[in-house]
Amino acid sequence: SCKQNLVYGTLDENVAAYTSFATLSCTDKDTGLGGKVSYQVILGNSSNSRSDTIGVGATNGSLFILRQIDYDKEPNTFQAFVLDVDDNAPVMSEPTIQAEVNENAMLGTTVVRINATDPDQPNTPASQIIFTSSCNPDSLMVDRTSGDLIVAKDLDYEKQQTINCLIYAYSEKSTTSMASVTVTITDVNDGMPEFSQSFYSTSVYENAPINTTIIIITARDPENSTMKYSMNSDMFSIDPDSGKVTIKTPPDYETQTSHLESITATDSGNPPMAASVFLRVSITPENEFNPQLIGGCSGSVEENSQLGTSIIQLSGNDSDAGYDGLIRFEIDSKDTPFFIDGSTGFIGTNSPIDYETKSSYNFTVVVQDLSATSVRSAV
Repeated sequence: SCKQNLVYGTLDENVAAYTSFATLSCTDKDTGLGGKVSYQVILGNSSNSRSDTIGVGATNGSLFILRQIDYDKEPNTFQAFVLDVDDNAPVMSEPTIQAEVNENAMLGTTVVRINATDPDQPNTPASQIIFTSSCNPDSLMVDRTSGDLIVAKDLDYEKQQTINCLIYAYSEKSTTSMASVTVTITDVNDGMPEFSQSFYSTSVYENAPINTTIIIITARDPENSTMKYSMNSDMFSIDPDSGKVTIKTPPDYETQTSHLESITATDSGNPPMAASVFLRVSITPENEFNPQLIGGCSGSVEENSQLGTSIIQLSGNDSDAGYDGLIRFEIDSKDTPFFIDGSTGFIGTNSPIDYETKSSYNFTVVVQDLSATSVRSAV
């Protein structure tokens, strides 16, 4: 490069040939022979060497006239231009560069700007720099003029965590320099937890003990982060790590036959993402109450009454729900002139009654529920 690219000098007319009027000062940053500078005039002189006007010292850059100049017959002004040639490779500001980019970065996002300078004369073709890139994988590319390394394809942390690029800077005569760029792809939490089922259901017996496990809920994170479970329930609780659902308050079928609960799974990403699922818990009843008779258990009938004459209507109940709460009556003796309707508790005569033969009867009525684990009461 030269200190100036336009050189001015003055001299008197008719001075002797080879009189110097200015000196060029140029340097080359290369070392050895490549750093030596030589000068020559390539434009401006006549093709007839006897008419040449300006010469230059090949090694010292001294500008001089080759012959006497007559002010009255020749131009009054001569200009000497120094033209730069592309004799220097661009210089990368950093030969090794580290950068980061989020996996959800949009196409065209600038990851990092590659800076390079050219020692040749500024604002000349010799100093213009063109960038090219070679990236593995080819998800990034460099802008030819700005040096911006930009996102060219969608990124996915789960598939690729780093991208290695070689960035080349070219100048006019294809002199080249290179920088190595390593881009780390930053994970973005873009996947919601996924449950193993879209809906969960289970059942449990009423009065099951506290801490009884009723079901285990499982969810996974597409990005394999740690999962935490939670639920807001008065009846049940869930282990935040294992997803095991246990009883917090013993359920009562007679109070509520089923419960619909919401369970949330939250991943450990940044920011955390959560998903929810429903769990239906059906309560299986237990035969926990004995049938009971309500009201009186005695009656009278006239002798010789017609068969089927009503004597008394028994009434009873069972506090269990479902079949466990339905009751049936029966007389626990076959040696009696009476019958009982099993459903209604109606007691009547099924054979003639003779006061002189027997004036009173004592017999047992059994009240029984319809549960598979039937409970009986005798009165």
